[in-house]
Amino acid sequence: MRGLVVEGDNDDDVGNILRSFEVLKFGCSGAKKEAALWENSQKTGIESETRSSTTTISSTVDRPYRDRYHREREQHVADRADSYVEILDRSRVHPETYEWAHNMAVDALEIEDSKRSCNHDRLRDLDLEAFAQELSQQNFGSKGITLYDIRAELTCRYKDLRPPYMPLDRETVFFLLTKESPETFCEEKMVCTSAQRF
Repeated sequence: MRGLVVEGDNDDDVGNILRSFEVLKFGCSGAKKEAALWENSQKTGIESETRSSTTTISSTVDRPYRDRYHREREQHVADRADSYVEILDRSRVHPETYEWAHNMAVDALEIEDSKRSCNHDRLRDLDLEAFAQELSQQNFGSKGITLYDIRAELTCRYKDLRPPYMPLDRETVFFLLTKESPETFCEEKMVCTSAQRF
């Protein structure tokens, strides 16, 4: 939120600037919440330096950082001597799971293997199923997928893990549109039809 300069003579300019909050990277809470946070920070004079500092800014927005991702400028915060830089603020790890991510990193560093020097390999060696079981026993619910997502983010930050898009061939498009399959619609297959006109 730091570094935004409001320039404009009328309300339309300010409205356009406030609507531009929705284009913030990983800002998935929408323009209204971004605008409310920015307005509250201007009223209170408090600048957001970390994700957790947005809770002190917000007076009208409930839980401002728990359902959103926004990037803080880490270098700007690091220049100040009295500030603490949370390295996970520049990742897609959710703030509610920072403690789990810290535990995973500490556990990965404790694995003693002289052959492996890369921390990414150590992260892959962690028993996340046991960790998920432990979290489930502590009434956090089933968090296995969350732990694997945290490990993927710590290993390769911002990497898109989805399979690449492949265009569909004509036969697959036909089967998707008609809800048929190669078994139900093939050569020499009897098909029931109804004639509309002769």
